[in-house]
Amino acid sequence: MLRKIWLITILLFFGPLPSGPLSAPVLAQESPAIVFILDASGSMWGRVGGETKIEIARRVMSSLLSGLPDNARIGLAAYGHRRRGDCQDIEMIAGPESADKEKLLQAIERLTPKGKTPLAASLARVADYLQRNKEESTVVLVSDGLETCSGNPCAEAGKLHKQDVKFVVHVIGFDVSGPAVEQLQCIARESGGRYFQADSAQSLTEALTAVSDHVVKGTALPEQPPQPKAEAKQAKSKRIKVAGPGTVELAPAPWVSMPPSYWLLVDAETGTEAARSTGASVSVKPGTYQIVWRQTEHGG
Repeated sequence: MLRKIWLITILLFFGPLPSGPLSAPVLAQESPAIVFILDASGSMWGRVGGETKIEIARRVMSSLLSGLPDNARIGLAAYGHRRRGDCQDIEMIAGPESADKEKLLQAIERLTPKGKTPLAASLARVADYLQRNKEESTVVLVSDGLETCSGNPCAEAGKLHKQDVKFVVHVIGFDVSGPAVEQLQCIARESGGRYFQADSAQSLTEALTAVSDHVVKGTALPEQPPQPKAEAKQAKSKRIKVAGPGTVELAPAPWVSMPPSYWLLVDAETGTEAARSTGASVSVKPGTYQIVWRQTEHGG
């Protein structure tokens, strides 16, 4: 009797033996990877709804990353945030295979717009990283303007999409119009991705959430809205376009104390100082500028 009980216990513990060769345990499927490319060029100092675009982008991206699952595989690249006028200023901050969410949040907070918009080179840099690491990933590009480094981002996106490693780019145009919309739409189309237009902090949040949820959580992308026409519109930020050499004169609001400590005109794309004045006017060469103002009593 004791022997029978012992045999039954062994059989229950080990269960039936497999008839074929032993197989390895099944591993949990790895979470899909997503890489964000953030525009940190000089034009991100432009304003939307009273707030700079870089401040909006930092806040929205930080909130988005904080809400993603801890096992989400997130990569981050940025351009134009370290040097003025340098078309090679592209940084692969973290790849999706090794990213630490807290470090990504810190990196986003440190982004300071300074330079150019090398869209084509940024796509190539990220694709090269993914290929070297044999990593399939969906790329999300957030840009507020056109290529400014003589590249062809539309052609580059099409070429990369046809390579062995999966390379799909969803594009979010942030406060863009005219030819910029057309170019960004083309990048998305040629890479098999979707284009989203964002003209406010809210619409930027909605676009980024829709794409990240689609990649990380497997939700469906929203219905494609009508594509915006590539028509010129007045810039929301205070840009001054000077067709020829001339003088820019301040027309201060009643509450502004004159003269200011100083004010500058800077290149709207690179942030490079073009002219400085402590009075009410300044002479400049042809170009597109933004005002940098320092008011003594404001301390900044």
